[in-house]
Amino acid sequence: LEDYSLSISNTRGPMNPSTGESLMVNLTFVSTLISAARRRIDNESSIFASGSVAPFVIDAPFGEMDTSYSGAVVERLVTDANQLILLISSSHWNAVKDQPLLNERIGKEYVLIKNVVSGDEDQGAKTIELRGQQIDQIKLGANRNSTEPLEIFGAK
Repeated sequence: LEDYSLSISNTRGPMNPSTGESLMVNLTFVSTLISAARRRIDNESSIFASGSVAPFVIDAPFGEMDTSYSGAVVERLVTDANQLILLISSSHWNAVKDQPLLNERIGKEYVLIKNVVSGDEDQGAKTIELRGQQIDQIKLGANRNSTEPLEIFGAK
């Protein structure tokens, strides 16, 4: 059985990558595949099927990644994908929010709001500041427990 795993090397040979470095390699590899598929749309051959374009949805892509890598990965993802959907926490957003290429291409931005039936103060208030707005992420006294997206930005 052949091994098709990805590896990281430098001039001294193979490296033992951290979790974040492995994540960086995997995201970059998938991003490159997306870019290659996008270039092959309507270009079917006897060997390769026609490419397709679909949103690239990633949950917590920067969680384990060192901030020194996240900027380069963001640039690659934004360049390679037609549509990029990132599900990230506020701390992960803080690591990449100043990337100009990312900010130029944001079409919509949402925050998830937790609706809680109980009026119990132990639920705790969580406020986040996004685009100059203070947003309460937990709403007490709702009709039912649920989570809903709140659009805070939409490109015109």
